[in-house]
Amino acid sequence: VVFLLDATLPFEFTWLANVFSECTSLVFYLITGFLFRPRGRNPYLKLDTEEDDDPELNAEPIPMQGSS
Repeated sequence: VVFLLDATLPFEFTWLANVFSECTSLVFYLITGFLFRPRGRNPYLKLDTEEDDDPELNAEPIPMQGSS
């Protein structure tokens, strides 16, 4: 579309092709930002709020032989 504007517009108005191209880029980034904005109910960002009572995780470390 930009090439069509460049080819058909008179020389004094060829800047309109650049304006159209930049506005199209702006609209693209605005739509992309809107569609991929953070959501409150995103299931991929849920944190585990329960305390883990697994005894293996709370165990004391076993000393290795040969260490003082």
